Amino acid sequence: MKIYIGTANWGQEYGINKVKVSPKEIDKILEVADAYDCGIETAWDYNCMEALRGLGERFDIIFKHDSTEEWVEGRKEIGSFTSMRHHPPYMHTGNRSIYDPKDMGNFINEVPYNIVDQRFSIHIELNPCVIARSVFIQGLAFGMPDFHGIPFYHLCWNFVRSNLNIDGIVVGVDTADQLKDVLSIPNYEIDYSNIGGDGWIKTL
Repeated sequence: MKIYIGTANWGQEYGINKVKVSPKEIDKILEVADAYDCGIETAWDYNCMEALRGLGERFDIIFKHDSTEEWVEGRKEIGSFTSMRHHPPYMHTGNRSIYDPKDMGNFINEVPYNIVDQRFSIHIELNPCVIARSVFIQGLAFGMPDFHGIPFYHLCWNFVRSNLNIDGIVVGVDTADQLKDVLSIPNYEIDYSNIGGDGWIKTL
């Protein structure tokens, strides 16, 4: 399962906490990503092309774009990348970043999927390649209280990683230390089938 570093907060304020990562911290994140063989997920409207210039030869990069013009400019800035359509209702071919289950297809699908949002579950099982995003509920998971002694964001991470139909995960972080922490989350033996009600996650 490939881990991709999300870059939505590299060139703009993003997420619940409205964080914009500094260039110095981006360099540190890239060092960690390189050490752990992570990829990178980005888009033209993330406004972070300068930080990614030439990195297509160093990292596996997913580039989400809406037009041929963005694709061409992305090649100039980044180098090589996996092409990902950003708005499927208007772009009916190629790999796509999906917002609605009905838009799933037989190619790489990048979808929101986490312990709270599971509307894509059945589609994930039926499609050949799926990359999950919004694993930490746009950062909300980091501020949630522990559950039976387990940090809530650990549960979110394990929930997605336990799905064998997921081929990759996009994770957004604010710091290199946060990325190291996420990548070192241990595996828990957790039964996620009992979700809902009191004791909504039953540990084995």
